[in-house]
Amino acid sequence: SALVASVPSMFLSSLSNVILPTASFYKALGKDERRMSSISFRVTSLLTLLIIMLSVPLGEIIITHFFPDYASGIPAFTLLLMASVLPFPISSLTNFIVAFKRDLRPFLVLTVLNASTVLITSFLLIPRIGIIGGAISQVIVAIVSSLFTVFYALRTKVFFPTFKEYVILSIIPLVGVYEVFIDPRWLDLILFLTLILIFKFLGIIERDYVELIKGFLPQKLAFVYKVLRVLSK
Repeated sequence: SALVASVPSMFLSSLSNVILPTASFYKALGKDERRMSSISFRVTSLLTLLIIMLSVPLGEIIITHFFPDYASGIPAFTLLLMASVLPFPISSLTNFIVAFKRDLRPFLVLTVLNASTVLITSFLLIPRIGIIGGAISQVIVAIVSSLFTVFYALRTKVFFPTFKEYVILSIIPLVGVYEVFIDPRWLDLILFLTLILIFKFLGIIERDYVELIKGFLPQKLAFVYKVLRVLSK
């Protein structure tokens, strides 16, 4: 379950490798960091949410059909997927803190905070409920880390959310709750299409954003540009 859950995060990690050099480049050009962080947040949020909605049903099908002995671990798989993938748009803001503020002190605090949270929650949960306790521990760590990152990004004025960012910040936890507690497969397609319509109707991804990003995407991620162009307004 953990192996299957790690696949989407590997794709997002390759995308993350593009963000910091891009942020540093635009810092050198004197660009507005808040606009750049907003573009990154919107784009990574769309990709993350689409990946989550595809990965959960596909992962469940793969585990059920190819690894039936591990079917009992599907709840843990879902939680691990939420913990490793869903916080990605927020964690990407750390690239802008590094590029624009050149301040690594918050990451020391965040490391200590995450380590303490893992230690405490694992000690309390794993002996009682086993592997699902470990998965819940990872979810708690992801929540704590995300809250800290948003707080620090707001405090340093690297991230200045508008109505569209607030919409996304509302959708992210709702999708997590849906995937963990509800998630009938027949509803996944409806939710997937609804999400696309929300992003398209509200114009969350603007066309000039997509053209800006195109120049920094490596060849292996060229399909991301095509997806974003279709969903941009």
